[in-house]
Amino acid sequence: MVFFILGGLAMFASYVPEIADLIGSRQKYGGEYKGEHGKKHIVVCGYITYESVSHFLQDFLHEDREDVDVEVVFLHRVPPDLELEGLFKRHFTKVEFFTGTVMDSIDLSRVKVDEADGCLVLAN
Repeated sequence: MVFFILGGLAMFASYVPEIADLIGSRQKYGGEYKGEHGKKHIVVCGYITYESVSHFLQDFLHEDREDVDVEVVFLHRVPPDLELEGLFKRHFTKVEFFTGTVMDSIDLSRVKVDEADGCLVLAN
């Protein structure tokens, strides 16, 4: 039994660096949108800056709106800067961010644009 335990520990220890590489190589804003079944979401793309997103979220998530139970999924080519990332973290229950472009069908399927209730383009 002792040999089996030591052998298992040795095998597990040999796989730890591979597991760490897999976790470390994953993109922070990659992945796929996993919304709850029956919950609405919209996809927002275009001119994604701190100012445009903060104004949009102030209006869209305003408490006077009737339907505020909607998740907002942002899709942009470049990762957000620190200021924009902080804004997303403040609204983490309602907002998600993914890197990608609307010109790529794979990126559009990652954010489930075909199941979205709307797709908005923020303009400059």
